Amino acid sequence: MLPKLHKKYSKEQVVLGSIVNDYCELTNVIGEWRMKKLFTLLIAILLLVNCSKNEKNYTVKEIDGVKVFHNTTTPADPNFKIEPKKLFTISGDETDSLSGKTHFKYPTHVDVDDDGNIYILDNKSASIIKYDSSGKFIKKIGSKGQGPGELDNPWLFSIFKGTIYVSEFPKCNHLFTTDGEFLQTDSIIKSVIEDINDSTLLSENLINEAVEDKMFMTHTIGLMKDDFKDFKTLELNKFEDTGPDCNIMFNVIPYCVGNDKIYIAKRSYDQYEIDEYNSHGVNTLKIRKSYARIPLNDKELESYVRSRNTFDNAEKANFKQVYKQVIHKCGMHIDKNGNLLVEAPVKRTDKNEYDYIVDVFKDGVFINTIKLDIGKGFDYYHTEHRHFFKGNRIFYMNREENSVTVYEY
Repeated sequence: MLPKLHKKYSKEQVVLGSIVNDYCELTNVIGEWRMKKLFTLLIAILLLVNCSKNEKNYTVKEIDGVKVFHNTTTPADPNFKIEPKKLFTISGDETDSLSGKTHFKYPTHVDVDDDGNIYILDNKSASIIKYDSSGKFIKKIGSKGQGPGELDNPWLFSIFKGTIYVSEFPKCNHLFTTDGEFLQTDSIIKSVIEDINDSTLLSENLINEAVEDKMFMTHTIGLMKDDFKDFKTLELNKFEDTGPDCNIMFNVIPYCVGNDKIYIAKRSYDQYEIDEYNSHGVNTLKIRKSYARIPLNDKELESYVRSRNTFDNAEKANFKQVYKQVIHKCGMHIDKNGNLLVEAPVKRTDKNEYDYIVDVFKDGVFINTIKLDIGKGFDYYHTEHRHFFKGNRIFYMNREENSVTVYEY
């Protein structure tokens, strides 16, 4: 029965009104359903976005008690950066006011002491040149020769507990005070040393030996106490020295020391892998990162061979290297905050030909790939260009320009 109406309507009008009313109610129901569906969809999108933001760029597995970090190429913090500031450049072409001779001609290594004084080893003059923290010349230490306090063919040195150890491995180390006083030549300490802390040193040895009619080289990275006695071998690689065409720098073990830790990289063209050790020689974690091998272009190969020939001072080499080594001999550094910086290869163009690019890791996790404006960078061990991270400073050794530029960060 139809409801009572205040106004008289025809039966047709009343039925039509009822239909319109039902339609409006149905429209409201459909609208509410659509709104609920839309709201549910929005919630799902927000959850998806939030999950993707919190998704880790790595996975961790424990193998034989060692945590293995498998990193993707996605950075954990794409905003992370380091911004060095150039302080000054030390030119080897400057002359000593007393002798009139240039300070250095062929720099090979840089280190600092606890007071921030800078020491540069010059292979040509077989001496170490000492500067204060502002780059002002102080003195020369040592000279060319084979007598007491003289050096023959030095390439590397380190400063440990106020004593300079100049290595002429595998023969001996020459010891000087940081004031330049000659102490002794020690033939017991044959290795290159680098301090990990006040009681532990890293030792590096490269020894030649003949086996029948072949020559072999053995490169060893180990640990020794401050009494200079080895107590653990971390890595060893023995390889045949086939002459000028032997790519020695691929066969030597890439490593770096800092923040009471030692990092040793796998020698490979396609595997990005680094082991972390503590000062007791315990393997604490492994770092792995996704990587696709990158070929050396003709210009890079020519530059690499030229650099190696200059370094070896021997017959011209004819390396058959096609791909870039993932991590080269001197391609890892520890910054002042304990970050591991890795000079991993990139595809080079005219725009980024000499950019200094590093992957940054912290506690096994890939943080970001960044560019540092600290001189020329190369994707291989280039003897003419080296970088040294010491405290809050970076030293860029540019042998082509016979200089060392100092940055702060």
